[in-house]
Amino acid sequence: MAATVDLKELIEHSVHFGHRTCFWEPKMAPYIYGKKSKDLHIINLLKTRPLFQKALNEIEAVAANNGKILLVSTKRIAQQAIEQAAEKCEMPCVNKRWPGGMLTNFKTILKSVKKMRQLEEFIKSDEFDAMKKKERLSVQRELGKLQASFNGIRDMTSLPDMLFVIDVGHEHIAIKEAKKLGIPVVGIVDTNCSPEDIDYVIPGNDDSQKAIHLYTRLVAETIDVAREKIRAKLKAAQVKMEGSTRVEVVKKSTKKVDQKPEVDTVEQPSTAAPNENASSEAAKKPAVEKKIIRVVAKPKKSPEKSPKVETETTSKKAKSTASKATPKAAEKAVAKKPAAKKTVASKKAPTAQGKDAKSEKSTEKKVPSKTKASATKAANKKPVKKADSEDSKKAK
Repeated sequence: MAATVDLKELIEHSVHFGHRTCFWEPKMAPYIYGKKSKDLHIINLLKTRPLFQKALNEIEAVAANNGKILLVSTKRIAQQAIEQAAEKCEMPCVNKRWPGGMLTNFKTILKSVKKMRQLEEFIKSDEFDAMKKKERLSVQRELGKLQASFNGIRDMTSLPDMLFVIDVGHEHIAIKEAKKLGIPVVGIVDTNCSPEDIDYVIPGNDDSQKAIHLYTRLVAETIDVAREKIRAKLKAAQVKMEGSTRVEVVKKSTKKVDQKPEVDTVEQPSTAAPNENASSEAAKKPAVEKKIIRVVAKPKKSPEKSPKVETETTSKKAKSTASKATPKAAEKAVAKKPAAKKTVASKKAPTAQGKDAKSEKSTEKKVPSKTKASATKAANKKPVKKADSEDSKKAK
């Protein structure tokens, strides 16, 4: 359970005192009880107590899920209290200066944290001692600036899951960055500040050192309670794992012991009287399989290679016979070749003549009767002219 909030503690630590009436924020009117001597506002603790308890419950839920809560307050009054609470609950804090873009530009912040660690290691080395006084001072100043801004977040490797802010008006930059990234904010809001952009409002005094110590103490206690729950769960899980492994090892050993005699009893009758036929069959099986594989492999290869082999052998035989043949046989072969060609030509010639005759017959059939009559007349006229010419020549 989270730390409980009592009204007596709130009154004793002067949480109910607000600011002067001339500096008040109208949006805080629902949380103001009244005025004191017409100049000072009084905060209603009946509303502060349940709101504070609700905020503590949310902080406990975040811490129970192994979340990180960033404690923020750069006021001089709250610097020491924030640092002590962060060390107690092992949470990051910002208590001297809020570096701009710390949440929105977190990658560059990690680079500067890395540089700070490098400088710390460099100061411890012998090279730093060998440097001149002026150079050493410049390195120390740079390291001091980095530590002022990033010493509280040196172990924070990722963005926080929640912000706890004291004096919302003074830390308005941190609240705006958290609002952009959707990080919930728990804030102590006085009468001169606006409760906008704050998820869990705690109306109370943010200028009293007593009140600030009360806030930080209650927050640190709630985080410690949540962390103890996580540690208890881890221990219980470790115990369960150890118990389960031991039980498994015992079961495995018992199984092995029980199985050995059973295997011996089953195997003895089978090995005592073996059959000769079974052994002969087992010996024959691999020989039969090998013979089948060889027989199947040969016919597959022979048809593929046989035509190539035959062609190669025939060509080689022809070459050998041609080289060994006598010149007479060569002459006979040469004489036989043109005769074969002539026979082929003679066979083809009648076919060509037949084609011409067929073509002439077809043309004659196609010629009409009128053309035939004109052709006969022209044939009769020509010899008459030749006879007349011969008679004239004789008369002369």
